[in-house]
Amino acid sequence: MRHTNEATGEEMWHWCWRDPQGNVVAYTDEEFRDNIFGDLMNDFNKQKWSELEPFAEIAPIVGFDFYHYTPNFWMHLYGNWILPHHKYVSGNVDFSYLHRESWGKGGHNNLLGGKQWEDYQAGLMLGVKLSKRFGIFIEGEYVRFWDSEIYNSSVGINFRL
Repeated sequence: MRHTNEATGEEMWHWCWRDPQGNVVAYTDEEFRDNIFGDLMNDFNKQKWSELEPFAEIAPIVGFDFYHYTPNFWMHLYGNWILPHHKYVSGNVDFSYLHRESWGKGGHNNLLGGKQWEDYQAGLMLGVKLSKRFGIFIEGEYVRFWDSEIYNSSVGINFRL
């Protein structure tokens, strides 16, 4: 299906997306991506995960957790370090993260001498009550799991009705 962008004059092409029975499910690529594609991918992933046997892993973790509270102030500080000494107890090790550092070198193998990964998580939350009904808070968290870094932060106002 050809479509012309009236603002730019650019010609674009779209597919008319149909299900296996021939019913139209989307008239444009955008409609397909926004309304159909996500569910298809989720169904595919669920099917593939169901084909894998469950697995279990043991890994030592060093961490701390500190919480302090007074009527006008609270603080929560925590951190975790998952040490690089993972041991798989059950499941197919070929689908594990046991030697994930070597995946770019031909898949699951011992080219890195069994080097394993480390994961980290740390966070801080502070809150201050400024009056009987009004307070503020701030939160921050850093997570590094499976080579992905995630930074979360928020600032807010608490107003009690």
